[in-house]
Amino acid sequence: NNGTITVTPTSGVGPYTFVLDGTTTLTGAGPVVFPNVSAGSHSVVVSNSAGCSTTPTTIIVGAGAVLMGTVSHTNILCNGVSTGSITIANAAGGATPYQYSLDGVNWQTSNVFNGLTAATYSAYFRDNNGCQFSQNNIVITQPAALSLTSSVSQPTCAQANGSIVVTGAGGVSPYQYSL
Repeated sequence: NNGTITVTPTSGVGPYTFVLDGTTTLTGAGPVVFPNVSAGSHSVVVSNSAGCSTTPTTIIVGAGAVLMGTVSHTNILCNGVSTGSITIANAAGGATPYQYSLDGVNWQTSNVFNGLTAATYSAYFRDNNGCQFSQNNIVITQPAALSLTSSVSQPTCAQANGSIVVTGAGGVSPYQYSL
C-alpha cells in the first residue's frame, strides 16, 4: 500500500475538499496527494467552497512488478564446519539495483552468502523501491561426525599375519582408509 494519488482541481473556487473512497478527506487549495494507496480501483470526489461537487472519478492504481527469484543452497560437507552457502539467483521485477539479506535487516549487494553453519534460513532480496521477495525454510544440513571402530588380530608366532580392521561411520561415504 505505497501508491499515491495526486488530485489537482481545474476550476471553481477553493479551498477544496477532496474525498478518497468515501472515507479519507483532505482539504486545501490543491493539488493534494493521498499517500499509502493500495493497488486497485479508487474513487475521488472534489467539492469547492460553494458546495459544488464533481461526480466520482475512478482512478486505477496499478500494482508494482512482482519480484521473483530462485534460491539454491549448498550443504556442509564435514560435520562442525561453516561451509554452507545460499545463493539468490535470477532476481527479476521491480527496480534495480537489488540488495540481498538472510535476516531482512542486514543487506548486502552480493547475492551469495558463504560460511554458513547448519541451520534453517530465510533468504530475501529487495529492489530499489524497498519491495521484497522472500523464501523461508532453507535448511542447510551437515553429515554426522566421523567415527571409526577397529579390531586387531595379533600375529601368530613371529609371522607378519596380524590384521587391523577399521570401519568408518558418519560423514559422507565412500570412505578412504590409511595407516
